[in-house]
Amino acid sequence: MNLTVKTLKGGKFTIEITNPTETTISQTKSIIESTQSELGPASSMKLIHSGKVLKDTDTLESCNIKPSDFLVVMITKAKKEKAPA
Repeated sequence: MNLTVKTLKGGKFTIEITNPTETTISQTKSIIESTQSELGPASSMKLIHSGKVLKDTDTLESCNIKPSDFLVVMITKAKKEKAPA
């Protein structure tokens, strides 16, 4: 299954998912990281579908993601720890 992924900056690309019934969101993030390395590590990504942030443990099928749908990838920045006063 080909899945369209959009970025918040307006970019758009397609990734290949071989088995959507068993592929988890975490595995999908790893596929995005390997094909679009400029986005950063998979650990800093959040995937959004129909306005909902997807959990890493869910599968694409359990999220009702179809080939005609698209995901939005959001990159989160690491939070800086506050220096003690």
